[in-house]
Amino acid sequence: YFQQFGNIFFELFTNGKTLPGEASSGKDHCLDSAEESKDESSRDNSNDGDYKHSRALEGARKHGDMSETCKAFKRLEITEVEYKLRQKLLPTPICILVTDLVQAIGGTSNDAFETLGDLSLELKQMMESPDVYLTEESVGEHKLQFRDDLLCGRMDELARLMQAAAVARVESRAFFSSVVLVRGEPGAGKSHLVQNMKHPLTKNGWLYINCNFDRFSQSQALVTISSAFEDFFRSLVELKTSIENRDHAEDGDEFLFTMLASIEDNLEVPGIVVLSQFIPSLRSLYPNIFQRVVVEELSESDCEQDDWDNANILDSSKSSSIDCIDDDCDDDDAFIDANIFQNRLQYLFQKLLRAISNPESPLFFFLDDLQWADCSSLRLLSSLVMGQDTDDNPMCVCFVGSYRSSEANINQSLVECIQSFEDSNAVLLTSISLDGLAKEGTCAMISSALKLPARLVRNLADVVHMKTLGNPLFVRTLLASMVDDQSLSYSFLTRRWMW
Repeated sequence: YFQQFGNIFFELFTNGKTLPGEASSGKDHCLDSAEESKDESSRDNSNDGDYKHSRALEGARKHGDMSETCKAFKRLEITEVEYKLRQKLLPTPICILVTDLVQAIGGTSNDAFETLGDLSLELKQMMESPDVYLTEESVGEHKLQFRDDLLCGRMDELARLMQAAAVARVESRAFFSSVVLVRGEPGAGKSHLVQNMKHPLTKNGWLYINCNFDRFSQSQALVTISSAFEDFFRSLVELKTSIENRDHAEDGDEFLFTMLASIEDNLEVPGIVVLSQFIPSLRSLYPNIFQRVVVEELSESDCEQDDWDNANILDSSKSSSIDCIDDDCDDDDAFIDANIFQNRLQYLFQKLLRAISNPESPLFFFLDDLQWADCSSLRLLSSLVMGQDTDDNPMCVCFVGSYRSSEANINQSLVECIQSFEDSNAVLLTSISLDGLAKEGTCAMISSALKLPARLVRNLADVVHMKTLGNPLFVRTLLASMVDDQSLSYSFLTRRWMW
């Protein structure tokens, strides 16, 4: 792009002269070839009038008819400078930037830069996100795209999350638990905010577990949390399998075997057997243990037999014993058995977290949509957070939960869980409330989706912000509806979105 950029400025400052040694044949017809390469479906989606006008412009220029050329430019609402830039097939934001710079000198453009600061911000935007603003899509791929890896208007909240994670890594030695609670209305971007932590954290040695509750999870005790741990350990099974199939060692191999040894030391055989009822991948990670259990039928000691019986409480009636507590079961014996087993299960999960986390590889544990969590899962979460000071071997975990502020009071167990965190002296609690994006955040979000400088989408962003109050989900929905009714459409002539 730098060479093409230089050629463009040379032509502009020399009134159209071509740079010596620069072959211009073929370049004058770039727009022709680009237009001819479009398939019929793409032309149907574009503005037919613009296409006809562009062909008329080409004919006028070829015949040297300056009067018709000027009329064609006027019909297309495009300047000759911008037309020349389009012929170079440069990224649209660069074409717009150069055109508006030139028009600013002549004072003939409503989009001209008003201050040097505006120009600086636009250049910074392109430098920070070149894959958004300096990449042209092929014909037929011009769709409204919102990037999940781009966080707009939430940098302060992201900084608070990063700080809480750093605290968890340090304060675990002092037996403090770091907890972050993110609340907001539906569509405010709670999950998006937290999930943007995954990439930077995992690059710095963090482990990541994501637990997503839904409306149906309340009827199944511990299923959602168990599934989250199962996903994590399944990835370890895949890593172990790949190591066994390789002829040479790699850097991550030692990490896996160290973790497996730590789990076995902390949980021991009975604990691993019990947790395997909830995390089946443990059986693949420790095949020798379960082969021995099957062959010997756990007859080595009465202690192991008792543990196996406890493990099968859920096997015979999958979750009845745990749900019995939640349903106020009248059977005292069943209540006591369920309570004992749940306490033991909470203790084993505490030891599991201690085994897999340490200051060198801390754990980021994200629990999404806590308003739909079942009572047993919330009790387990509370025991994990509060259990930090019950052992000489602290867990190094940053607990992050998100919930809808409008629905939190419906789940009384969640209210009690949050209250216990607020009242505890051993919990370092960070509360983040997400409201609608500010106008600048809405503008940045639309700028990225349309791949246009923020300066050009500001008027559209003001209208969208007024209608959506900055709710990211509503912003996406409104823009999608504008595309459907063609009040927002992509122009193949100007290679940009128009509204």
